[in-house]
Amino acid sequence: MKRFLEKIDEWISTHIKLDDTLHYELAGIITAILYILVLNYFDYEVDFNLVSAIAFFGTVIILAAKEIVIDFHIKKLTFSTRDMIAGILGSLTTVVFMSIFKSMNIFVDMYVRETIMNNWVG
Repeated sequence: MKRFLEKIDEWISTHIKLDDTLHYELAGIITAILYILVLNYFDYEVDFNLVSAIAFFGTVIILAAKEIVIDFHIKKLTFSTRDMIAGILGSLTTVVFMSIFKSMNIFVDMYVRETIMNNWVG
């Protein structure tokens, strides 16, 4: 088992750089912030799938703008598809977690409503 974990650690340190991790995490944070902003703007009376799409594509636009404006034009670096992929994966991870949390919340709401109705009726 120890050898297996060492192999995984070796693969991660070889293939995943700190910059990729930072892009992944920052994209997840941006997506979460966009979720909050959109939900607050519509007073939580909006389709959750629409909010997911806005948060995801908004994050992708922000990531692309950062790569084009800051990295390519200001820093004179090449456009990094690796940074974009890491950011897209971070955003997708946040969208998946938000969907899971939303589905869990629905089940909790259904349970609370059912319990209250049963107590009132019974």
